[in-house]
Amino acid sequence: MNNKLKAEKNLKLKKYIIEYFRAIIIGIIIGLIVGCFQLCVSLISDFSLSLYTSSDPYIMVLLIVLLIIFSTLNFNILKYFPSIDGSGIPLLEQGIRKEEKIRWKLDIPLLILNSFVAIFCGFPLGSEGPSVVLGGEIAQGVDDISKKEDTSEDVAIASGAGFGCAFLSPLAGLVYGFEESLHGFKFSLLFKAIIVSFVSFFVTFLINKNHLLSLNNVSYLKDESISIILIIGFLCISFGLLFKKLIILLKDLFEKYQDINIVKWRGYILFIGVFILNLFLNSYMGSGLNIIKGLTSFNSILLVIGLIVFRIFITSLSGAGKVTGGLVIPIMCIGGLIARFSILILNEVFYIPLESYEFIYLSGICIFFTCLTKAPLTAIVLFFSTLVYSSHSFNVFNASSLMSVIVIVICFLVVNILNEDDLYDDFISIKKKRNSNFNLINK
Repeated sequence: MNNKLKAEKNLKLKKYIIEYFRAIIIGIIIGLIVGCFQLCVSLISDFSLSLYTSSDPYIMVLLIVLLIIFSTLNFNILKYFPSIDGSGIPLLEQGIRKEEKIRWKLDIPLLILNSFVAIFCGFPLGSEGPSVVLGGEIAQGVDDISKKEDTSEDVAIASGAGFGCAFLSPLAGLVYGFEESLHGFKFSLLFKAIIVSFVSFFVTFLINKNHLLSLNNVSYLKDESISIILIIGFLCISFGLLFKKLIILLKDLFEKYQDINIVKWRGYILFIGVFILNLFLNSYMGSGLNIIKGLTSFNSILLVIGLIVFRIFITSLSGAGKVTGGLVIPIMCIGGLIARFSILILNEVFYIPLESYEFIYLSGICIFFTCLTKAPLTAIVLFFSTLVYSSHSFNVFNASSLMSVIVIVICFLVVNILNEDDLYDDFISIKKKRNSNFNLINK
């Protein structure tokens, strides 16, 4: 009997060792691939900017030739591999729920390639969504190779690690894996999730040290100015609902009328439109990181309102179109613009002087992110991790940051009361609706 118990104990120990060793391998591979991916994204974005802003006519010819090549490549990749349309997060979440099969072997290289295409062409889409999918699909690949049967939990925590690597915030990635991918907390997965998130972060940090949301000057609001965060929260809910309704409407229409030629070929139309916009409005295109970094330079209320409307429309159109790219950074860009609008209104209309601009921008970014993803814990952790990274100090807990946290939670509760799903669940619902209609037609 003792020998049997000892054998069972050894077997259980061996199982744990294999499981945690697999977690380390997944973390290392995610760190390598996502780190290199993010570094290449930065380099491609800079190279694209240099071409679009060049006055050399030969460069213009080169851009037109590349536009034709890349738009054709994009069309054919998404025609045969629709799983990488958009960021790929909705399909990944369906894979976690075991509603779809994750085809990682070709999805990983094609997702990377098509993301590079969209970023080079200047689409208002980000690299963080593909990073999430890369994390999940890498876990799926490692589990398949090691012949693990139930892979959904590994995919979920690894997708969070991909998020953490994109933002250089392992804690945000850890929380994202539970909150957004698993939609719940499992204590039994905590240690493994910590291993994957932190191993991937350390490997990524060796390759890419560019924090997407780093602040130049961290200072906090005075007590009498804290109320601006409440104003930003109200505006984020309002504009968030507008953005969500628009992108869902467009995606639903594109799915409904996908057999009409103009809808079927919309990828080409988008490439042409984005090309023209980048020639004349390059400063306002791209993922939105350039706008976030230059928010303080926008001193006209009308310009900021125009940018909010423009970014909502172009991001919705691109997010619902036949292009590969993430929505998180573009969403955060709109949040930052809403914060800038609030500052200008209080300064110029009500003559209330405000400082701590970058803190206000970060608050707007995280609040708007919450309104659309319904991931308040991820937003809060990302908020504090950005403050810690930028200030090189853990002394970030004060009345200002507490107010930002309160407003994040309030916005989440309001969105819940309004019975709004998170953006990715809405995308999944549209896809299921289309498949259901397709099955009824076939019957």
